[in-house]
Amino acid sequence: MPFTEAKEHAPGRLHAIFADPYTAFENQVIERQLHLRVAIDALLLQPMTEGRLLLRVIHGWENGSFEPADLAHSDHDIGSLDDLRKAVDHYHQAFEASQPFPQDDDSLLARPLENAIIRAEANGQALDEETRTIPARWPAFDQGLYLYTFFKVYHRLTYGEDDSYRTARCMTPHAPARYTNSI
Repeated sequence: MPFTEAKEHAPGRLHAIFADPYTAFENQVIERQLHLRVAIDALLLQPMTEGRLLLRVIHGWENGSFEPADLAHSDHDIGSLDDLRKAVDHYHQAFEASQPFPQDDDSLLARPLENAIIRAEANGQALDEETRTIPARWPAFDQGLYLYTFFKVYHRLTYGEDDSYRTARCMTPHAPARYTNSI
């Protein structure tokens, strides 16, 4: 589109948006507040109203661990803000009492990895120990790239140091998945 057709949604801001999009708007600019309202509605209110908001708390990779079997999680259906408060209180109480965090029985990585390796070997693919245990080598077998991608997402959510709040959204063979972490 020619620059003469571009319409500025905040006067005098178009160049700033392209030159430095993260600082183009002050916090009080209407468009920034509108985007926040739209994001809250799309990410929280609509899924909560439709009964499809899930809080997945990921934990267990303490002290630099990255073994698939050590990655723990628990899922919480959030149908209201009260449900969210209860989940937060549950973790806070466990932390205060030095008790383990809630943990679901299903495995995010270990069991799916084991199943993918079994399928690959059943299809005649020979996998050495390095391919089985080094995440960067998982893409060598069917579903391995999918598992490696989730490994990287979980690792980033667990160990990322540049943001105090992180979220990731991945398309999976089953459905879109969104992972959020708040420190």
